[in-house]
Amino acid sequence: MKLEIELPEALGVMVLPGVLLFPGSLVPLYIFEPRYRRMLADALAAQRIFGIVPQTEKEDGDHGMGGAGLIRACVGNEDGTSHLVLLGISRFHIVDWVCDREYPAVKPRMLENHLSAPGEVGALQKEITRLCRSLARKGREMPPHFENAVAMTPGPAEFSDLIASTLVGDPSVRERLFYELDASRRLSLLADYLSSENLL
Repeated sequence: MKLEIELPEALGVMVLPGVLLFPGSLVPLYIFEPRYRRMLADALAAQRIFGIVPQTEKEDGDHGMGGAGLIRACVGNEDGTSHLVLLGISRFHIVDWVCDREYPAVKPRMLENHLSAPGEVGALQKEITRLCRSLARKGREMPPHFENAVAMTPGPAEFSDLIASTLVGDPSVRERLFYELDASRRLSLLADYLSSENLL
């Protein structure tokens, strides 16, 4: 799913170790910390966008990457907490951290996908679809309407993110797929991963 949305100059973020918000994925969240309740209120009053970052800084000193999401649904509770569903819309690079907020916030730069081997993506997508069907026949539980969603994805970047976010359970593989901006490479990694899963 490709949404033409610009990110705010200062983007509120939740720091959630191990959580990677892939574009096109839906992530349910429970907001209870006071700082994130303030962040949510600000997001709802503006563009309904905030981000998720897995850590505050990478070990090499780089500010790192995160996933920006659009609030698709939000239910406030009487105690001030909220349940919401966040739709991933983009990867972003953290240009810098913003220090004048009551909650974590960053200056984001939206990251675009690219294709290093456009001539190979069609065959890779067919192979990945075949491997997914093979896993389903072997009893692997698939999300509802998964095959229809796969068939309707508009391009290789969206296709790879859908498969990665729904079928890859290995944390190290998910991380490699999230940080990889080359959609051709993501498809290749997915094909290798799903091939190994079919051998189990």
